[in-house]
Amino acid sequence: MSNSVGPGTITPHSGLLASGDQPQFVIELGADKKEYRELGKPSSTGVTASLIASDGGVQAATITHANTDSNCQVTVP
Repeated sequence: MSNSVGPGTITPHSGLLASGDQPQFVIELGADKKEYRELGKPSSTGVTASLIASDGGVQAATITHANTDSNCQVTVP
């Protein structure tokens, strides 16, 4: 996200993620925006997420499901 958020980017009013943040996402397919679901929950099959630390290190993020609406989410350490 650091290439897309903050001053001088396409979303200048958005901030980078902080420790403890849990951004959520859902994959939508096709023009009808059908959600990619498996057993009623947004699927994370075949989807990966990575986090880039302030020191530039990259780590794989575990994708879980939010308690409220089952959207896919990652937790920033």
